[in-house]
Amino acid sequence: MYPKLPMYSTKRFNSDDILKLGFKLSVVALVLSILSQMFFANKLAVKSSELTELNDRKVVLEKDLAKLEFDNSVLSSLMNIEQRALQLGFVPMTGTILAIRPAPTVSAVNIPSL
Repeated sequence: MYPKLPMYSTKRFNSDDILKLGFKLSVVALVLSILSQMFFANKLAVKSSELTELNDRKVVLEKDLAKLEFDNSVLSSLMNIEQRALQLGFVPMTGTILAIRPAPTVSAVNIPSL
């Protein structure tokens, strides 16, 4: 026959075993905490340097955009366009300009009721 198994553990833990287990768990928690702190600090440092590089690139692009907008405003001025047209051989206009008015639109308000 098989020996009878006890329903509960008869072994008792003494205070030294509990203190040793608590110390080991504390050391493991401390090591994990330090490793996770180093990991997150490294991630933050990398993101910070990337952000600084992107901010510098943004400043350069904003300067380029301002220069292009200035060039655009200079080149699109009416005096420059007239000078360029004369250089290309266009002749100044001597006649009058006739404007064609758009056809009037009919709205539902103007339709007489029957």
